[in-house]
Amino acid sequence: MCGIAAIIDLSGRPVDKTELIRARDLVTHRGPDGAGVWMEDNIGLGHRRLSVVGLGDKGNQPMLYQHVVLVYNGEIYNFPELREILKKEGFQFRTSTDTEVLAAAYCHWGADCVHHFVGMWAFVLFDRQQQVVFCSRDRFGIKPIYYTTIGDKLCFASEIKQFAAIDGWKAQLNQENCHSWLQTGSYDRREETLLKGVQQIPAGHHLFVRPDTGQMKLRRYYNVAEKINQGSNLSFSKAREQFRSLF
Repeated sequence: MCGIAAIIDLSGRPVDKTELIRARDLVTHRGPDGAGVWMEDNIGLGHRRLSVVGLGDKGNQPMLYQHVVLVYNGEIYNFPELREILKKEGFQFRTSTDTEVLAAAYCHWGADCVHHFVGMWAFVLFDRQQQVVFCSRDRFGIKPIYYTTIGDKLCFASEIKQFAAIDGWKAQLNQENCHSWLQTGSYDRREETLLKGVQQIPAGHHLFVRPDTGQMKLRRYYNVAEKINQGSNLSFSKAREQFRSLF
C-alpha cells in the first residue's frame, strides 16, 4: 500500500507545492517509508511510499524513467519476467523495483503495457514526450484512485480526504447515491462516489488527460464478462472438475 497525489492546474499556473505536500501527507499511514514530490510547469505529483519491493532509496517516487514520471500504488507480481523481456529489448534498470519495470513497460508498449501485467495497481504517469497524463486502475479495482476538479485544479488521490488539503474544496453529499446506499446497501455506480463531484476511475479503465487543454478521455481496457466462457464447450461435470483442479 502506497499513497499518491497529483494536481494539474488547468489555468497553466505552476502547482502550489505546499498544497501538494499537504494532500500527499494526509495519507502518511499508507506510506511511512518515504515521501517525494515532482513538479514541472502546471503538473505536480506526490507519493508516500511503503517499501515492499526494492527497499533502497533508488526506488523512491515520483520515479523518472526516460520520458515518463510516475507515481504508483500496487504490485506487479510478474515484474521479474517482464524485466527480462524488456532487457532483451534494450531497456536498462538501476533498481530492483516493479515501479521501474512499470515505467519501462509503458515506454515500450504505451498504454497497452497493462495487458502484460499480473497484479494490482493505481497509478498516474506523465508522458513528457506525448504531453499526456495517463492514469490507470487494475482490472478489478483493488487499488483506489479518485479525482475531482477544484476551481482550475484537476486533482487525483488515493483517498478522498486528501482533497481537503486543496483550497476551495468542500465535501458535499451526493444525495442520490446516499439514498441508494441507505435503501439498498449498494452505492457502486462505477465512476460516482458518495460525495458530489468526486469520481473514481472504474476498475479496468484508463483515464487520459491533456494538461494543456484539460481534455479527458475515459477508456475501458478490460471487461471480465468478455473473458469468461470464451469458446467453452465443457459439460457441467467437466467444468466442475476443471474448477476443482484450478482451485
